[in-house]
Amino acid sequence: SGFRKQHRTCNHAYVLLVLIPKARSTNRNLSAVFLDLVDAFPSVNQCLFWVQLGASSRQDTPVI
Repeated sequence: SGFRKQHRTCNHAYVLLVLIPKARSTNRNLSAVFLDLVDAFPSVNQCLFWVQLGASSRQDTPVI
């Protein structure tokens, strides 16, 4: 999902509350980033950003 105008962000917090204990119980790392690229960096090529972010990932799991 993502940040959308007129929508709450509490769902994102709930997802983290569910994923954190699951990651701990399976002894896995969990990383989360909340970015508002549109307002913070309006001139950034977002498609290229996601490609580069995925290429720099240290794990074999996809960046979504």
